[in-house]
Amino acid sequence: MGSIADPRVLTLFGEHEAMQPQLIPMEINLEGFPLFSRQKTPEGKALEVHQSVSTNDGHRLNQLWRVTASHDFSLPGTFDEDVFVGVMALVRRRGGMPKDGKIRFSIYELIKMLGKSKRGGFYKKVRDSLDRIGSTIYYSENAFYVAEDESLETYRFTLWTVHFSRAKGTQGRAAEHHTLKFDDIIIRSYNAGYLKLLDTDLYFALKIPLAKALYRLVDQRRQGSSSWSLDVRELRDLLAMSKSYAAPSRIWEVLQPAHRTLRREKFLESAILDGDTARYRIHREFARNWLQEGVEPAPSLTEKAIEALKGQGVWPKRARSLVERFGPEKAFHALDMLEARGGVDNQGAYVAEVVEKGDPDELAEMAAYLQAQRERSGTKVGSSHGQLSLVRTARVGRKAHPPPPAPVPDPQAEEEWGLLLRDVQKEIDVSSLRIWFEGIVPVHLDDNTLTISVPNSFAQEYIESRFGVLLTEIHRRRNGGDARLEVVVGERA
Repeated sequence: MGSIADPRVLTLFGEHEAMQPQLIPMEINLEGFPLFSRQKTPEGKALEVHQSVSTNDGHRLNQLWRVTASHDFSLPGTFDEDVFVGVMALVRRRGGMPKDGKIRFSIYELIKMLGKSKRGGFYKKVRDSLDRIGSTIYYSENAFYVAEDESLETYRFTLWTVHFSRAKGTQGRAAEHHTLKFDDIIIRSYNAGYLKLLDTDLYFALKIPLAKALYRLVDQRRQGSSSWSLDVRELRDLLAMSKSYAAPSRIWEVLQPAHRTLRREKFLESAILDGDTARYRIHREFARNWLQEGVEPAPSLTEKAIEALKGQGVWPKRARSLVERFGPEKAFHALDMLEARGGVDNQGAYVAEVVEKGDPDELAEMAAYLQAQRERSGTKVGSSHGQLSLVRTARVGRKAHPPPPAPVPDPQAEEEWGLLLRDVQKEIDVSSLRIWFEGIVPVHLDDNTLTISVPNSFAQEYIESRFGVLLTEIHRRRNGGDARLEVVVGERA
């Protein structure tokens, strides 16, 4: 029989507190009950767990947890558990659960998070898994703890919904713009801080699926204690093992490979079957560095983004508001955009506008392009904030030089550039137009060759590769088939 003395003891940190890189926050309710089947061939379309717990007032409360597959999919299984952990790692990478519960991602990003290859059919496997998990219905009767109300509630919910989108950009390149939205009760519980940490280094080091499930369950149920015990049949059900394992000795026999693995990885000190009771003791070396006394926690990704925006002149309150609304990833992309773009006078106003109005997919594409360019040139890409740091790293240790002379605009070139931009607005998103083209200086117009000046080689290369064909096409529509567009850095030679 289980007990629930006080679920709040597992609430380890608030929304803005820090985590070490290998630790990700997991919503506690989802760690204590089965989300996935352990059986290679699920028996039927649903699995159920019944248990009785003691409440704080001394009464008994019957609980039911049911997982029901949709008509299109079987029950989610062991591979789906890895995908779920990978998604939660993406949430951590984004700086935490967004207020609307939406995260944008690519399948390849998730495959990389799982440590898998792009080959071998993993793209389809991961996509199907996201769909299967999203279509599975979870029913919690007196089993979902709501931290704000300190009560056990009844809910029927799905973990998330996924919108898959694959669009073509201006140059005809396909780009993934998938969006995953968590269920409202998951968003609320996550942002209320009802979380525990999962060591993903340990989790993905475990090659036996049952060991992964046992690690997650024991680590949640022990509530910070060095030991935990439970009737072995209840343990079987919480691990979603087959009920055909009826005898305690048989259940324990099936669990032995998982026990050996967890002892080898120094999570378990011991695992003992005492009659019908499973008794676990946690290994003394399984410690959290983030709890060691005297260790100063590192700033969270969210706080790093806020400080970075403030460092560019964004007012503190607005910096926090922007990061909380749009996420730290977009803020870092905007900062990389600022340095790659160059030639911006009011940097605080510019970067704030990019965060607020810039298209996130366009910014992410730009960041990926800049990263690829720097890798090709052999320049190390920094990762001090966990995202792309493309230009800042290149400046470290370099001697400061005076800024080059500002390019001088040519009136005829300005007129032609203005007319070209008017036509471009019909085919390019306005946010891209403002982000990349504002501040470009038209410096020369000669024999249908329009020359524009940009601040640096990053801007030159990106504009040529991303918009060059379209700009040249529009220029030729206006001035004939021999018209040319030339992009130069600084003053024209």
